[in-house]
Amino acid sequence: MTALRPASREKILINKLNSFTSTEQLAQFLLEKGKKLPITPREQFMEADEVRGCQSLMYCKVILMGDESASIQLYSDALISKGLAYLAYDIYSGSTLRDLLLFQSRIIEEVDLLTKLSIGRSHGLASLLAAIPQRAMQTIQKS
Repeated sequence: MTALRPASREKILINKLNSFTSTEQLAQFLLEKGKKLPITPREQFMEADEVRGCQSLMYCKVILMGDESASIQLYSDALISKGLAYLAYDIYSGSTLRDLLLFQSRIIEEVDLLTKLSIGRSHGLASLLAAIPQRAMQTIQKS
């Protein structure tokens, strides 16, 4: 069985998020997913891994796995930010480095997160989504 590509994973997630009838449901979903996000301990990140533009402290790095897939490692110090990180994790987990480089997420626009989240939170998610292909490129350059 092949893993879903980021576009397919994102479409499923967009459909789920668009099914919520209130911002409270969205917030509850993000809080629940934030608790389930696989978190890499902060000590395993360097200053260069920090995602600039996030309201809370956020770290992200991309590790190449032996099967050519990429592992996205994340850390945040705030539960709602962990929930937002979960969105990126869900979209990109198990993808190849090539997918990380080429796929451009549209989740913020498709779910209209600019109106459903604070400006700081939506910009933080945008910063994280922009950081993933940058981290993938850095991983390629190191290998």
